[in-house]
This record gives sequence, structure tokens and C-alpha cells, in this order.
Amino acid sequence: MTSKENAAGFTLLEIVIGVAIFAMMAAAIYQSYGAIVGLVTTSRQKIVAVGLANELFEVVRNMPYADVGIIDGLPVGNMEREKTYSRSGTDYQVVATVRNIDDAFDGTIGGSPNDTRPADYKMVQFDISCASCRQFRPFSVTSYVAPKSLEMSTGNGALFVEVLNAAGEPVQGAEVTVANAAADPASFPGVTPSGAAVDIAETTNNAGMLQIVDIPPGENAYAVTVRKDGYSSEMTYLPGAAANPLPVYSHPTVTAENRTDITLFIDLVGSIGVRTIDDSCAALPSVPFVLNGGKVIGGTTPPTDPDMYKYREELATGADGALLIEDLEWDDYTLTAATEPLFYLPAQTFALAPAARKDAVMVFASGETLSPSLLVSIKNEATGAAIENAAAALVKDAIPAAADAECVPAGFFFFPELESAEYQLSVTAEGYDDFTAAVTPAASWQALDVLMTPAE
Repeated sequence: MTSKENAAGFTLLEIVIGVAIFAMMAAAIYQSYGAIVGLVTTSRQKIVAVGLANELFEVVRNMPYADVGIIDGLPVGNMEREKTYSRSGTDYQVVATVRNIDDAFDGTIGGSPNDTRPADYKMVQFDISCASCRQFRPFSVTSYVAPKSLEMSTGNGALFVEVLNAAGEPVQGAEVTVANAAADPASFPGVTPSGAAVDIAETTNNAGMLQIVDIPPGENAYAVTVRKDGYSSEMTYLPGAAANPLPVYSHPTVTAENRTDITLFIDLVGSIGVRTIDDSCAALPSVPFVLNGGKVIGGTTPPTDPDMYKYREELATGADGALLIEDLEWDDYTLTAATEPLFYLPAQTFALAPAARKDAVMVFASGETLSPSLLVSIKNEATGAAIENAAAALVKDAIPAAADAECVPAGFFFFPELESAEYQLSVTAEGYDDFTAAVTPAASWQALDVLMTPAE
């Protein structure tokens, strides 16, 4: 007989532990299997994409040299710029780029020696991506195509677009759009087979340059626009147009067998926060104001009409008395009230650096306090910008007046509830000459601009 003490079996705890260990091992095996399947799938997709690139280049090699180009682009050709190809049940997006190359071997256009036939050969690039593929990394494949015979003179020129930031440094990867701005695109024979307007969208190289070689000549014929994600934008304008007859940046003119250079500036955008409050620091909702940049894009015949500013907007704070204005390019901005209320903080001018944020406060008088009050605005004499590190003191009979620093931004000092008597105002700031003056406050609100001279 078998005793009960020798009976074999598992306890409930042992079963639970065993199941947990098995589940962990199964999950690890499944994850490894999924990762292997994903790698195999991605590898197959990459092989198919490389095969597609070889197929496209084989088509290019068998095309007539004159046809190697983009439809309605430059150089002109029979290739589509963007096209979707289906291979092995997967769709691949292909962007084609063709550029004429001016090789330095025989000189460059505008250089020494001057190459009057700069289109030596063509660069062909295919950018291949797959929107439906999970782990597919887009890639580019580049090759060069040369003509069978010697290069011929086409009577065209070259357009070089340079893109720099606020510090004068090259901007890589900026999108440059070049479009034929002629009123009648057909007036440029040979620009495109269909006579349609040229519309080129390319990116700048590591030197911040886009070099378009063998472009048809024309006077103010090409509209150039430069942009990049997270950056400001810049563009050229047609001289004499009603909207902007005297532009700062005119559409470039291309002449035969010559090089035209144009430089445009963009940089990271910033923001400005505006608050509107009363003299007790309480928020004032829905207050209209005007924000005006200092850069101009052109103007009409001076001095009849003012300059055309690149940025000028009439805005208003929200219900909380605040507004954040985003996507602003670096510039000197002026903040003023849209109407003429009884407000004691005058127009403010301040510089906004690339990728920076600037906060400004507009303080409006309530009109309830009738005692003399003085607002001191401390500015750079040359630029008019507020000096934020300044210190101010208002003294009468050796007793300093109290300054309210909570309601006003840096560079401003508000002295409320003064006497109608003479005070001594002294202002100091690092890097500037000291300022002193005798001040007698008016019967109510009074604003005083103190212009500081930089120290020599």
C-alpha cells in the first residue's frame, strides 16, 4: 500500500509561479519573433526600394540628354518631380531632382576663367520614402549624366540664391522656391515645353546656397521665396507693382552667360507676450493695440506715402488681459495703444532676438487718482530701446519717493502720489553716462523719456 505521505503533486502556489515563468518566457520569445519579422520586412522593403532606384536610373541612362530634366522645371525635361510607384504591394514615394552642374575644371560662370557655357553635365537625385512602412528610413541616391557631345552655348545665365541667418551664417536645408514671374510666361521661349510658368522648389546646401545653372534670361523674371520650418520667411517683389512699387528685394534679373547673385535672410522665430493692466496692476481685458516691426519690404514714391512694413498688426488682449504673439521674426518692434485713452505707459520699442521671447506691459491710468504721478522711461539715446538694467531715484529734500515697480516692465519707473514741487531725478545704468535733472511733476499723469548716452 502507498502511504499518503508519499503521494506526488503540486501546490496552487507552485502552479501559479510556473504559469508566470512560462508567460514571461513566451512573451520574450514572441517579442523576439516580432522584432525578427520586422527586421526582415524592413530589409525586404529596403531591397525593393534600392531596386526601384536602380530601375529609375536605368530609365534616365536611356533617355536623350535633353529629356533629363523636370517637367515645367529647370532644367527642362520629361521627368515628373513627384511620383508614387507600387512595388511588391507597397507604395513608394519618389521625388526627383535634376540640376545642371558647372564644373570648376573649365572655369565657372562669373569666375576666372569665366565659363560662358556653364551647363557641363547634370546631377540626378531620387529621394525615396515609404509612408506606409513602419521602420523604413527615407534615403537619397545620386548620379551624374553627361552629354555625348561637347557642351553647347544656350544663351542662358545662372541664378545663385544665398540664404543666411541674422548672424550672417549660412542656413542649410532652407526651401527655396523660384518661379517665373513674367506676366506672359510664353514670352520666354524654351523655358518649358508647355509654356507654363517655371516653379522650382529646392533646398540650400551646406553653404546655404542654391545654384541654378542654365536658367533662361529675363528682366525681373523670377520670384524667389525662402522658408524653413520654425524660421521666418523672405521673398522678392516685382518692381513697379501696385502693391509694392519700390521693393527692398526685387525679383532678380538674369542675363545671358552671366551669373546673378541674391542674398536673403531668415532665422528662428520668436514671440512677444503683451499684458494690459491698470495702475493698480489689475488685468484689463480686450484692450486693442498695434504691434509694428521695424523692417520694411518697400514703399511707394517717397515722401508721399510711408514705408511698407513687413509686420504691422492691430491686435487685442484676451479676457485675461494677455496675448501671446508667436512666429515673429527678429526685429525691432514698437508697441502702441490702438486708440488714445488716458494711459501713462507710452509707446515701447524693443528688440526681439531670434528664437527669443519678449514680454511687454501696457499700463493704463484709471483716471481716479488726481495726485501728481511721474512715469520715467529710460532708453538708449541711439536706438530708442529700453535699458532694462537701469536704476532711477526721485528725491525731494533728501527723501526718496517710492517707486511702483510691479506694474511696469524693466526700463520703466513709476512714481505715484507726488507733490507739485521740484524733485531731483537721477538715473544710472552700466555702460552709460549718469543722468541727473530737476523735475516738477504735473497736476496729474506725466511721462518723461530719459535718453541715456553710451559711455565712451
